Amino acid sequence: MVAPKGQYTPSRGPAAGQTFRSYFAYQQARAVAQGFTSYSAERRAIIDPMFRALESRMRSVGGQSQGSARNSVRQFMATQSRSASGSRKHNAIKWGMDQGLWDSGDDAADDIPY
Repeated sequence: MVAPKGQYTPSRGPAAGQTFRSYFAYQQARAVAQGFTSYSAERRAIIDPMFRALESRMRSVGGQSQGSARNSVRQFMATQSRSASGSRKHNAIKWGMDQGLWDSGDDAADDIPY
């Protein structure tokens, strides 16, 4: 999508009717309202394969909405270092089992990428 020029006023959602100085300012405000530090941080998190796997599992097994699942996974992922991939996956498996998303670590290991 090409970002609109000038001021932006969303017609739907929680910010409906509120005018922002630009579409980017709206994206920033929306991301911060969802608990991310910035729009860039939201985009980085959402494209992370581990984030996507955990979010998908929270939605399918946990029955959570997209927003609720993203918030839960975001809170967990904020505590994880991206440089330690082995321990990061181990922690994701443990977290998923603690959340009731998997019954065994073997099942979780098959679903969660590094």
